[in-house]
Amino acid sequence: MLKIMNKTTKTILWLVVVVIIVVGIWYGVSKKTTTPTTKEPIKIGVILPLSGNAAAYGNQIKKGVDLAFQEIEDFQINILYEDSKCDPKEGISAYNKLVNIEKVKIIIGDFCSSVVLAIGPLAEQNHILLITPGAAARQISQLGDYIFRNHVTMGQKTGALAQLASNKFRKVAILYNSANDAFVDSMNVFKEIYTKQPNNEIVAIEAFKTGDSDFKSQLSKIKNKNPEAIYIGSLASELSLIVKQIKELNINAQILTDDGVLDPQFLKNTGNLSKGIIFGTTNFDKSFAPDFWNNYLSLFKEEPTIFSAQGYDTLKIIYSIIKNKCLDGNPTCIKDQLYKIKDYPGVSGKTSFDENGDALKEIIIKTIKNGQFVPYEE
Repeated sequence: MLKIMNKTTKTILWLVVVVIIVVGIWYGVSKKTTTPTTKEPIKIGVILPLSGNAAAYGNQIKKGVDLAFQEIEDFQINILYEDSKCDPKEGISAYNKLVNIEKVKIIIGDFCSSVVLAIGPLAEQNHILLITPGAAARQISQLGDYIFRNHVTMGQKTGALAQLASNKFRKVAILYNSANDAFVDSMNVFKEIYTKQPNNEIVAIEAFKTGDSDFKSQLSKIKNKNPEAIYIGSLASELSLIVKQIKELNINAQILTDDGVLDPQFLKNTGNLSKGIIFGTTNFDKSFAPDFWNNYLSLFKEEPTIFSAQGYDTLKIIYSIIKNKCLDGNPTCIKDQLYKIKDYPGVSGKTSFDENGDALKEIIIKTIKNGQFVPYEE
C-alpha cells in the first residue's frame, strides 16, 4: 500500500510541476504579447502644400505617403502632416512646430523649392534629416549633408527638354514664373543649354508672378517675335490659363514645359488645347510596379503620378533604413545609409543618391495625345 501511495504521490507531483511549467510559459507569452511597449514611436514629419497654388501636387505626394504607411505594419512610426501652402514663411512655421514641439528628427518635404530652400538650412544646422519628394531647384543640392531629394533636378529634366528644343527649333521664346525658385532655375537651365547651339536664338524672355491670370501682354510680345516654340516654366494653375490665351491670340508655336502638367486638373481645364504639349519628366509608368498602381487606383480612384510614386518611395526607403539599420530613427544614421543607396527598386523606378543627396533617375520626354501622357516620338 505504501509503495502504491508513493507512486501515486510522485505522479501527482509530476503533474503539478508540468502544470506550473505550462502556466508559466503561457503567462510569459501572454504578458509579452499583451503588455504595451514602453518605446516611443518614431515620428516622421511631412511638410507639403496641402492648400494653395500647389495643393494638387502636395496631395499627390500625401496619397503616396499614406499608401506606404498603410503597408507598414511591423514597426512603430507616426506620420505628422503640416501644410506649407507653398509659402516659405508657412514652411518655417511648420518646421519649427515639428522640430521644437513634436521633437521630430526626420522630415519628408516640401514639394515647393522655395520652402525647401527656406527650411533646408535650419534642418542642416539642427541635424534634422530632410528629404524632398518633389522640389527641383538645383540650389537644393548645396544645402548640406542632411538634405536629400527623391526627385530629379531642373538641370536633369529641363536640361533634357532644352536639348530636344536645341536640335529641333531655331527660334524659341521663354515665359516663366519669376516668383518661383524652381522656375527661375528652369529658365536659366533652358537658356544655358539651348543656346549652346550657335544658330539657336531666344527671341524673348517674359516673366509673370504666382497668381497672375492675364498673360496677354507677355504673349503679345512673344507673338511679335514669331518663335517656333515657347518654353513655359509654370505650375498647372497658371499654365492652363497661358495655354488658353496662346490659342486665343492665334500663336502657332510648339508649347514646351515641365511636369507641372501632371496635375489631373490641367487636362480637365485645357481639354483638346493641351494636345501636343511636350514636357520632360522622370520615366515612370505602370509596368514599373503594377501592384502599386492598382492599389493606388483602388484606394484613391485616380491613377498615380510621379509625385505620388516618389512620396510612396520616400517613406518606404526611410522605413527600410530604420527597420534594418537605424532602429532608433537616428537622423545621422539614416543620412549615412541614404548615401549608400544604389538602384533602389522603387515604384518610381530605380533610384540612387549622389554625393549631393540628389536622386539619379531616368528622364523621358513625353507629350499629350488623346488626353494621355505618352512618350514623345519625333
